[in-house]
Amino acid sequence: MIKFDLLLKRMWTVLAVLFCTVVSAHAAAITYQLTTHVDGRTITATANLNAGDNLNDKMPQTLWRAYTTYKYYSDADLTQEITEAPADGGTVYVDYEFDPPFILSEEGKDPVYHYLRSYNYSGSNNYLVIYDQSAENEWGTYKQTILSWKSVNGATPKAGSNYPIAKKGHDQWAFYGDGYDFQVRLNDSSIANNYLIWRSTSRAETPMGLGAKPEVGWQLYVNTATNSKMSGTMAMGPYNSTNYLASLENVNSCVWTDKLTTSEQYFDEHNQLVYKQAGTSGTTMNKNNLWWYAFFATPVTDPANSTDIWHVTYKILGADGTWYDDIVLRI
Repeated sequence: MIKFDLLLKRMWTVLAVLFCTVVSAHAAAITYQLTTHVDGRTITATANLNAGDNLNDKMPQTLWRAYTTYKYYSDADLTQEITEAPADGGTVYVDYEFDPPFILSEEGKDPVYHYLRSYNYSGSNNYLVIYDQSAENEWGTYKQTILSWKSVNGATPKAGSNYPIAKKGHDQWAFYGDGYDFQVRLNDSSIANNYLIWRSTSRAETPMGLGAKPEVGWQLYVNTATNSKMSGTMAMGPYNSTNYLASLENVNSCVWTDKLTTSEQYFDEHNQLVYKQAGTSGTTMNKNNLWWYAFFATPVTDPANSTDIWHVTYKILGADGTWYDDIVLRI
């Protein structure tokens, strides 16, 4: 009887190995290849997929960005759309559409300005990102240039001497590009280099400032922080450094780029910023700290107490083939 039991266990072991071998034999290496629209960079990542796997579900983490939807093709010309992994592996070409809940500006045209907002710890108080002109030429010594201003009932800061901002517009920003190359520009054309930049990705708590347009701009990720007013915000990270993010951790000081504490908050398989839950005594703290990295935008034309971020854009094509100006309805 003992010998029979041992023989049965060995048979199950052999069958298990054979099953794993068959499954792995059907898996093939798929290389996802995406070319960014704004700056033409090519990003690739590889995953082992079984024939018929959903390409969108299995796309590697490194390719995902916020406010972006994807389509997949079997050819580099993007003419043969596919949704499932091919049995023989190879390259899958990825295209995307960036559709953020704010209006992008176009190079060479009048900018569309927004307030860039965030929340404090726990998402209870709303803040605006503003520029402190008094430190314009001091950023090399890591003095504050980008500050946070508490918005009570949606109010915006006053401009002038002894007020939070020196000039009207220093609380307003125009956005360009997409989630792979996101540029943020201050409403002040008198400043030659008026782009919102990071200064270091090797030094924690580094104040953000203004500077020349980065060769590759901010990378946008979904932030899963939610409160009673909104769900879903964006995290802004420097190019090629996903563990550093724009942060409002110190609301009494400056807005800085800080290194993510990955044991508390981390990026999931779709590059969404989430908090660690299971087995963590500080679960509530971890969840609340997501707000340090949460940003969103509202148009400057909205009522002062508005924190609505969603809009519908109607694109109208005339019978003669002419595209008319977009009609934007905010929700």
